[in-house]
Amino acid sequence: MGMERQQSPQLDATASLRAETDADLLVYMGWRNDDPETARAAGSVFYDRHVRYVYGVCRKAAHKYFMGDHCAKDLTAETFARVYERAGTFSPAGITDPEPLRLRVRGWIGAIANNIVMDALRGRQAAPEQHLTADAWEQQCVAPPAAKSADVALVRRAMDDVLDNREREVIRVTLLSYKPGAKQQRLSNADSADLASVLQTTPDNLRKIRRSAMRKIRDYVMSHRTETNGDDRQNAEGQQ
Repeated sequence: MGMERQQSPQLDATASLRAETDADLLVYMGWRNDDPETARAAGSVFYDRHVRYVYGVCRKAAHKYFMGDHCAKDLTAETFARVYERAGTFSPAGITDPEPLRLRVRGWIGAIANNIVMDALRGRQAAPEQHLTADAWEQQCVAPPAAKSADVALVRRAMDDVLDNREREVIRVTLLSYKPGAKQQRLSNADSADLASVLQTTPDNLRKIRRSAMRKIRDYVMSHRTETNGDDRQNAEGQQ
């Protein structure tokens, strides 16, 4: 009589977690000290769900900063390591619908990946010194103009306050492809197709989402910039 093949506890745990939401998987991953077996199984399921997305983000960043595909793999591995470490810090913000929750998780992972990339760039060997004349030093910009800094802060607030998860993801990916000085800021066909697949929509609809999101950001910035300027004038008049 043949013996039945027994699955390992790790495989059983992994299979049982495949129906869990991303938020629940992150909770289980946060149990790594108290229940390392469940945490590892949850991490394996989470990795399988998001590795293509994370690698795409890291590969795009690696190419942008001339790092190469081998760096993209290292950045992907480091991103998941940090996700595993910080799993307990994720907040679903009350979102329970699967698709909006998945977008929020992806935005959270994307922010971690971006921080990994920035850390890698800061760790590069310093560029050779540039010897500038006294006149050239005087022309160097020490800090961004106050008006531009305020507008950047308003844009960040707008993305949190007036955009939904889908719009926020479209703008975030668009900014990853931003080219300073270019008149047309648009995603490549490949990037657009990848993002459309992630958001389960079409490239044409992505353009509509982007236009709507940009309009919301513009209106928010203009409105709050006017309010800020009005407050500044009132404060100045009160001090006279």
